[in-house]
Amino acid sequence: MQHNTYTSFNNRRLLTYAKKLSFSKSWSYGLARGLKHVFNPGQLSTRKSYAINITVPNPIQDGYQLFQPTDFPDIPLIVQKCQAIADEKLKLSHLERDIYQVGKLQKDFLLTILGGEEFLLHPDLFKFAISRPILDRVCSYFNSVPLFVGARLWWSPPNQTLAESQLFHIDTEDKTQLKMFVNIYDVTEQHGPLAFLPARATAAILNKLRLKPYVTKRWADEKVLTQMNRHQLIKLTGVAGTGGFVDTSKCLHYGSRANIYDRVVLMLHYQRFDVPKISNAFIHVPADYHLLPSFDTVQKLALGYKD
Repeated sequence: MQHNTYTSFNNRRLLTYAKKLSFSKSWSYGLARGLKHVFNPGQLSTRKSYAINITVPNPIQDGYQLFQPTDFPDIPLIVQKCQAIADEKLKLSHLERDIYQVGKLQKDFLLTILGGEEFLLHPDLFKFAISRPILDRVCSYFNSVPLFVGARLWWSPPNQTLAESQLFHIDTEDKTQLKMFVNIYDVTEQHGPLAFLPARATAAILNKLRLKPYVTKRWADEKVLTQMNRHQLIKLTGVAGTGGFVDTSKCLHYGSRANIYDRVVLMLHYQRFDVPKISNAFIHVPADYHLLPSFDTVQKLALGYKD
């Protein structure tokens, strides 16, 4: 089994260097994408050839799809596992919450209590992320076998802030990507649910806002929501195990806003193989990972391996 270089090729250094030289994001991201093709010839055709025979009922459309706990057979087990992890972590007092960070940033919402390669220590969660019912749905959306690039178990405690990802925004690692969100406990309006607009509605708004590709911006509600599109806002509320697939590059979204109660959500992240900027929750799967031989070809491709 051989590890593909696109997962280890360090685009972050290239993008940092390009930024110092004042290159536009479109130019530097295009270069990063092109280099992944150069270093991995045939990847696009290989991934498309496996995905072309994958069909799923009710495929993801307009950048999102909601699901119920019964839609995927392992969700009850995953909810139970994540609840056990969260219950242990949330025993921390408020004064100890500063151990949770996103990069160098301290904040009071969307805190990581399990992330990145920590998932390798939880086989049930890891296997769920690349189980074929989920992976096939993502393959169908991209028309290609994607990379499973990262995961986080997020906790948003009660807060009164309105900043960063609590404002409308799109993710800019690529022009398209999918994240799967699973509510680990029941989520109501008072839990600060993820809220988003479908892709077509988002495209119309971004056209009016004249957003350039890959530019990160935040918008207040009055800049985004009008009487015409307010009814299109979707919120991921529901009982434990409900959730949704959301293309966070194509759907304006926000979350963790004005929580009254704790919210815990599992996020699984999927990107195209030539993504210019990899997830900050990246999971590097070592070649000797004990589960690797049990996966099929599509699953191994999703982890950056080929037979």
